[in-house]
Amino acid sequence: MFADAGFKHVSVSGSEVWAIDSSGTVCRRSAVTDENPSGSCWLTGLSGNWQHISARGCVDSSSKQRVDPM
Repeated sequence: MFADAGFKHVSVSGSEVWAIDSSGTVCRRSAVTDENPSGSCWLTGLSGNWQHISARGCVDSSSKQRVDPM
């Protein structure tokens, strides 16, 4: 669904992959790991007219552990 429509913006940090789809909805790639770098599916989040997103805010820089925002 999303890949066919395209993305306005994609941001990657470690194993976090976030994107804004062509309709302006925030999307997150699920289950991205070293063993499965392509992940398993896109999870949709906030609808709206989003233009930009940063995956960097999803990582606790002091401990290098992922903070699960969803």
